[in-house]
Amino acid sequence: MTRGLAYESLKDYRAAILDYTVAIELNPQYERSYLHRGLARLKSNQAQEAIADFDKVISINTNDNVAYLNRGAAKENLGDLSGALNDCQEALRLNPQDAAARQCVDRLKTRK
Repeated sequence: MTRGLAYESLKDYRAAILDYTVAIELNPQYERSYLHRGLARLKSNQAQEAIADFDKVISINTNDNVAYLNRGAAKENLGDLSGALNDCQEALRLNPQDAAARQCVDRLKTRK
């Protein structure tokens, strides 16, 4: 997974996704691999695939506010503003101090 993070920092999202996929095959219950693959997919304009990864993170750890927040971003990219708002609100509920979640909720409330 470390190499995937390095590829991601270089904006080589295709290589990062491949490395995260290998990490998932080696340890399918390690949620961080799904989270990072989802982030790389989101940055690669693969919002639907990113949602699937964030769904998996949430199925492993229902308290992962970062997964909710990023799933909300992916839904927003796909035009699902209601679903995006729900996810950002859940991220904020899980971590009331999360400024990004607060901004997401505020932004989506004005767009709804």
